[in-house]
Amino acid sequence: MVILLGTYTYFVEDIMEITVWETIAFQILYILPFIWIFFVKEKRSLKDFYFIVHNEKDIFWGFGVGSIFAGLSVVNVLVNKETILSNGYIYIGKGLPFFYIALLFVGIIGPLIEEIIFRGMLIPSLAERMKTPYALFFSVILFALIHGSFFLAMNTIVIGFILGLLLVKRKTIIPCFIVHLMVNTTFYITIQLVLLGKI
Repeated sequence: MVILLGTYTYFVEDIMEITVWETIAFQILYILPFIWIFFVKEKRSLKDFYFIVHNEKDIFWGFGVGSIFAGLSVVNVLVNKETILSNGYIYIGKGLPFFYIALLFVGIIGPLIEEIIFRGMLIPSLAERMKTPYALFFSVILFALIHGSFFLAMNTIVIGFILGLLLVKRKTIIPCFIVHLMVNTTFYITIQLVLLGKI
């Protein structure tokens, strides 16, 4: 089901105009199978999310890696400026209320949910059934499919792999969430500035 939903967005988002609100609703739908598998089928608890801080190095890793990838996301947007302008990519409306609501979902809620699902639930669950590199590979592919857009495909593959490695190294999703938050927030703000003609 998750693969079908991801494939649908991958092909449809590039040929149809899908609003941020539809994307948010769609992403809520893809969460449900993970919740069912994790809590009902595997009978896991909240402590299995890897949502803990071992020491200050977890925070350091998050901000260090996040700074690098946030900078790369700005470069990516600026290099692809013409594509963004021609597609009106993730422009949700005029005014600050739209901007802040979307920023909340794109920059904080989305990364938190995705880190809990892909790094907190999926990788550990797959790693019990197969070798860790294979678990990382499958989680990266699902992460890329769920994000749908061809424009985002390479970005999500690379960042999904880095976030998976961070989880394996640090044994917590905290640095993954910090990186994800920084990348999404920077990416979204830069795109909005491009669409508004500010850069």
